[in-house]
Amino acid sequence: MCLFWTTLGRPEYGALMERVSSFSDLVQSDRVPWAFLVDFICLSIFQSWLVSDDMARRSFDRSTSKGLAALWASRLVPYFGLAYYLSVRTPLKGKSK
Repeated sequence: MCLFWTTLGRPEYGALMERVSSFSDLVQSDRVPWAFLVDFICLSIFQSWLVSDDMARRSFDRSTSKGLAALWASRLVPYFGLAYYLSVRTPLKGKSK
């Protein structure tokens, strides 16, 4: 959907090559896109590490299709993959009193 919007959405912003040129100028002259990129990469790495640790802590079986899908969705799809994992993970086992 993002690629569709980038290429065809909002034609008043110009053709694709004009948009690419404008984006290139923005990246070369501003630090904000670089900060977003670094944040995105750090979040993706950190998120994949935390989900694996959480799965082990909750004894969530990675060999099932549900566990495997949750693991790879959280690793490959930032934000929404983590939301999917949070919706299907097993509850944390509490301490017995």
